[in-house]
Amino acid sequence: MAHIRFQVAITLTRPSPQHTVVKSESLFPLLWPWNDAESCRSSMRDSVRTRSFTSFYLLATFSILIVIGLGDPRLCDTRVNALICSAAIWPAELFTAPHEFVLSWFTAPWFMHAADQAIFCTVGFLVFTQSYECRAGTKNTIILCLGGTIIAATVVSLGLNLGHMFSPENEWINEALARSWMGGSVAFYATIGGLAHFARTPWLMIGCTVIFEAWNHFLNGISTATSSAHMIALAFGFLMGLWLHPNGVLPTESDDDSFTELKVPHGGG
Repeated sequence: MAHIRFQVAITLTRPSPQHTVVKSESLFPLLWPWNDAESCRSSMRDSVRTRSFTSFYLLATFSILIVIGLGDPRLCDTRVNALICSAAIWPAELFTAPHEFVLSWFTAPWFMHAADQAIFCTVGFLVFTQSYECRAGTKNTIILCLGGTIIAATVVSLGLNLGHMFSPENEWINEALARSWMGGSVAFYATIGGLAHFARTPWLMIGCTVIFEAWNHFLNGISTATSSAHMIALAFGFLMGLWLHPNGVLPTESDDDSFTELKVPHGGG
């Protein structure tokens, strides 16, 4: 009797990573808050979903402004000011109270000390951060905003403390050490650096931001420490973008972990 043998070869194959190209063809890859990554009109629900961190930040900061109000970068004399002072970044605490300095990384961006600062941060998030989040995702946005705040606050505070050690009579350094720092401008500068990778010419966007910051510092009168923090965050966001989404390409995984291939060769007796 002839025996027919069937061989079943099962091959489990893991697919290679896929890539989603979200690079813009424009010089400035900005999006309207109600558009998707392809600049097409999206529903309000989808717009909020694709910009969940930006939406939460703006809602939270507006709520804090309405309920608590503005703080003061130097005075902690009232209950409101004392509360905001405890949340703000104090450069001297890098060495005197490092645990409070680390905690302030997560609390300082939510508070404001002036109306023009609140407007500046709101516009920055509405223009740049939401555009970046829609293109790069919420996780990458949080990485840049939090990472930019941590790096900028630490580097500037370290520089001020070292400067005070070598030049304790320097009036500018002493004044910078005697005040606190708060607000989300450093965070959105980091997203500008990341967003530049989605532009047709990334260095044009970076260059325009540097020119604006030069005006902001030399003509508008923003402090050297704040301007330095902005530029450090911009550089951090750009460098992180080289790793997170080089050339505006986001790596993604396929929905299927594996597939099964059945091979039934011809068999005979």
